[in-house]
Amino acid sequence: MRSYQETFQRLGLPVPDADRIIETIGVPLRRSFQAVTGARERDLDHSITTHREVCRELGFDDIKPFPGISRVIQALATRKVPLAIASSRSHESLDEMVANLGLTGHFRIIAGPEDAAREKPYPDLLLALADRLGLAPASLLMVGDTTFDIEMGHGAGALTCAVTWGNHTRSTLAATHPTVMVDDTAELAVLLDV
Repeated sequence: MRSYQETFQRLGLPVPDADRIIETIGVPLRRSFQAVTGARERDLDHSITTHREVCRELGFDDIKPFPGISRVIQALATRKVPLAIASSRSHESLDEMVANLGLTGHFRIIAGPEDAAREKPYPDLLLALADRLGLAPASLLMVGDTTFDIEMGHGAGALTCAVTWGNHTRSTLAATHPTVMVDDTAELAVLLDV
């Protein structure tokens, strides 16, 4: 949120309220900035460049895993469950963020929008991950905190798990009809039997 707010200030644009920004978190920056500002295509490159500068300056030290999620990821990795990340964040910052969280070694694949023809909520990224993992899309469980994650999962034919502690509200997530919804990491651990 801080990076978005700082970006809008530097661009001399009105800073949208938090709810408006949150609605767009989970899709690539270009779509997010276009949705929030209504900017023309030619103005988006400057917005994205500014946002990336802000992110580099702020760093990732303040970004921490949700409580309990590292333990769930480590337990799944120990059981040799193939884990992957399907993010709308570009590799330019995604890889560094995951490394800073100390989670890189647990994921077989870390994928961003560069790794598929179309971004979330289209299923392309999840289908590409399934292919790279050698798994049928129907055997995947897409765990996400935005409607875009759940829609991507549905589009790929995967099972979906909406987690309610992230960016989108429980009621917003419920409207996408996830396979299952969990309210904390302890509930997720029970669901995944770890």
